[in-house]
Amino acid sequence: MVNFLLRKTQDILERGRKKTYSSAIAFSRRKIYDRLLAWKGRYQGKTALLIEGARRVGKSTIVKEFARKEYSSHLLVDFTNAGEEVRRLLDAPRDLDYLFLRLQLAYGVSFKRRDTLIVFDEVQLCPKARQAIKALMKDAARNA
Repeated sequence: MVNFLLRKTQDILERGRKKTYSSAIAFSRRKIYDRLLAWKGRYQGKTALLIEGARRVGKSTIVKEFARKEYSSHLLVDFTNAGEEVRRLLDAPRDLDYLFLRLQLAYGVSFKRRDTLIVFDEVQLCPKARQAIKALMKDAARNA
């Protein structure tokens, strides 16, 4: 799993870059977006990506933008609002076809083979989701 830390805009400014606040945000967003593109190109759906960082710095926003622009379809599962049905689906995902079907029905999204991004937001609120990600990645490797 690839990890990277989304740095606060303040960190960029403190490292000696003399930029305005808005240009520092644009720089940071572009750098993060470029890293997401590199991940997509390098791993081609064979690995999951964990994005960590301080609260309210734009992690979800940049990932939504990336999903919308770079994939035919995408699904954002936000565990602050996810229902009990979705959480139960991730408890023990044995049948991944069933999992994908139920997620599509629950969120009204149609998955495109090899061109769909699934984003789990606030994943720390659903510990079973991390285990489900491992199962999804094993299945992706098997079906590659």
